[in-house]
Amino acid sequence: AMAKKRKGTAAVGNASKVARMDLDGGKKDTSCVAATVNPADFTAKSSLGVPFLVLSERDFVAGRRPPSREEWQGLQRTAATLVSFWVQRNAVVLADFEGEMPGIGGELCCAAFQRNLAIEPKGLRQLQSQGFCRDMGLLIDLRCVEGVGLVRQIMESPAITKMIWGADGDVASLRYGPPAAPFSISSAQVVDVQLAFSTPSRRLAMAKMLERLPSEAKPVDLPSKDAAIDFTRSHAFNRRALQLPLPTQVATYAMDDLHRLDLVLQHQRPSGNAGYMQALNVTDALHCVLFQKPVVYCSDQLRRWHVTLHKITGLGRQMKAVQIKRTMMALKRCVPADKIATQLAGTELAELQAIEADADKALAEVDVIIPDDLSLGAHEAQVTTAEAGAQGQVTGLALFD
Repeated sequence: AMAKKRKGTAAVGNASKVARMDLDGGKKDTSCVAATVNPADFTAKSSLGVPFLVLSERDFVAGRRPPSREEWQGLQRTAATLVSFWVQRNAVVLADFEGEMPGIGGELCCAAFQRNLAIEPKGLRQLQSQGFCRDMGLLIDLRCVEGVGLVRQIMESPAITKMIWGADGDVASLRYGPPAAPFSISSAQVVDVQLAFSTPSRRLAMAKMLERLPSEAKPVDLPSKDAAIDFTRSHAFNRRALQLPLPTQVATYAMDDLHRLDLVLQHQRPSGNAGYMQALNVTDALHCVLFQKPVVYCSDQLRRWHVTLHKITGLGRQMKAVQIKRTMMALKRCVPADKIATQLAGTELAELQAIEADADKALAEVDVIIPDDLSLGAHEAQVTTAEAGAQGQVTGLALFD
């Protein structure tokens, strides 16, 4: 039986076989896809060598060209077929998102997905470890309409169980972000794995979780969970921290985060005998509040941030003030003014207004202004390039006058 299972798993890992499967399990003619798409041109690899199909119609990962129109159509068909395969199998899928200040008031730019074999779909219990899944994953550009559509299909599907570490910010951004044109994605069947090992008010960081794993379980090729990007420095000034196209190391970091979550699922078990079903129920309850009463959902987070605002100094304090202000501004955009008070009890509205006032004061001290449209300033590298270009133009004029 185990041999048959491994054989089946190997077949699933064969991307070409997955690409040939239709929704009803039959064969599909993919000759036009094969003729127009060379997978090597649009596949990135994680640190463990696992392939991820890069789904974007523009420059998304540095060093990889955007697809032609025909290639883009072929990539969409391949990705859609893979997702249909997940739906067919009621698959458990790892998910991770990268973006700017995830949550209400933030925005996402990248989504990563890969099927997982460590958790059984029906009871969400841990299976005997078979090592890392080698199935092809997806790395999706959320600037593309088609990419957002595919993410919507995955995240809203009750047939696909999504395992995420720290899902709160990601799910909020998928529903209410980006502020200029919200995705309005109502995520379903999401397990916030973090809540199987900690509480919503005191969440355990992934880096701390990984320290609990036996050293022999950690692959030498998988980098440690160190920050690849200095978010604080950029977000403290309401600027973008992620450069697009994504540098190779950032794209790799996003893919590797799924492997880190896979390690947790393979080697750690939630207390009790319910597997991750309890974490699923807690996640569902939290997201129900997020979708129906976002002001209530955000109030506890705003209070925690407010405490932090008065405990720390420097750029960390400045970034926390930016997060508070952006969240308050976003809430006012997505919830009518007359309904904000109805979601709060007693003096809570006055409390949130006081929190916002403290954030305003902190930002005024450093001359940081959040635009009414909640737009983010350009990435530091882009600002530097633009300034250098402007200086070059001035120098050129001087030389030729």
